[in-house]
Amino acid sequence: MSHKFDIGVFATIVNERNEILHILRNDMDLWETPGGGLEESETPKQAVVREVKEETGFDIEVIRLSGIYIRPHNNGVIFNFFAKVIGGEEKPHPDEVREIAWFKIDDLPKETVAHKNERIQDALDVHDVVFKIQNGPSVRELIK
Repeated sequence: MSHKFDIGVFATIVNERNEILHILRNDMDLWETPGGGLEESETPKQAVVREVKEETGFDIEVIRLSGIYIRPHNNGVIFNFFAKVIGGEEKPHPDEVREIAWFKIDDLPKETVAHKNERIQDALDVHDVVFKIQNGPSVRELIK
């Protein structure tokens, strides 16, 4: 029996005011942390740096891997990283991102999928890698 996994990479990016970077998607009214899919011949760390640059225009430094999340209902494996902006300039990807904003941890947007907020909280609260199973619909499933 062979298994095919959909591998995603996301970044919890914190600024000096202790705010978390979010993007508002073009395809639906949901905020989330920047990220996307792993491409062939790249590591998860390389992929998250590329995805953040593509979606936001920012260059990031990955500080650490904060969590690995298994999404059993859609064979998903998510790598979440804790990171900071080290350069670039804010430039939303026109095909994917409508808006970029920073939110305080106690004032995250209500229009966010719950498992995304769980990853943010894990990245901020736990200083070791978290391994979790997350259930519930993915963003891709919500936009279908």
